[in-house]
Amino acid sequence: KFDYIGFDACLMATMEVANMLKPYANYMIASEETEPGYGWEYTSIINKMVGNPDIDPVELGKVIVDTYYDSTAAIGQGASATLSLVDLNKVDDIMKAFNEVAINMNDAAKDKASITAITSKANMSENYGGNNSYEGYTNMVDLGDFMKNMNGVVDGTDKVVDAIEAAVLYQRVGSGLPDSTGLAFFYPLTTPTMAELNYNRNLTLSPYYM
Repeated sequence: KFDYIGFDACLMATMEVANMLKPYANYMIASEETEPGYGWEYTSIINKMVGNPDIDPVELGKVIVDTYYDSTAAIGQGASATLSLVDLNKVDDIMKAFNEVAINMNDAAKDKASITAITSKANMSENYGGNNSYEGYTNMVDLGDFMKNMNGVVDGTDKVVDAIEAAVLYQRVGSGLPDSTGLAFFYPLTTPTMAELNYNRNLTLSPYYM
């Protein structure tokens, strides 16, 4: 089992990815948003490891997050930068809490007004990768922000927020994405294709959500 698995790539800090990784690593480092082409700032990371080969994985994870954010800000792209350090051993707590919310969402779906409320809360939540006709749709919405916005619409959302805050040990977020909580999830902001739904069926966080 690795100390951590990190993604120097765009749009990888999702609950679906974290849930798949939990048997293989203790921590995940990933970005909810797109990354600039040059990615992480490896010189500082490697120098830190060379200077302290026994560095704690969490401490090193914070170095990776800080140096990435600072180097991105230095080229004027800090406003849209995100990177989070996630404790994968706490992912199950999020999954269990979300499953309870998903049951409540599924029950609420019998009422048209509730569906409208849920949809509006999703659309007002922080999202990543464009999600417009020009850039295309990633359908990636910040899970914590969505749960906060859903408070009062369905029960149990506060438990999901608490579980996310416990699992996301450290993050840096640009001023353009102030409501980011460190983990996104699949929510179709436009009508999904059957291929997307079939793909998500194997990754979904809850059968009730599916």
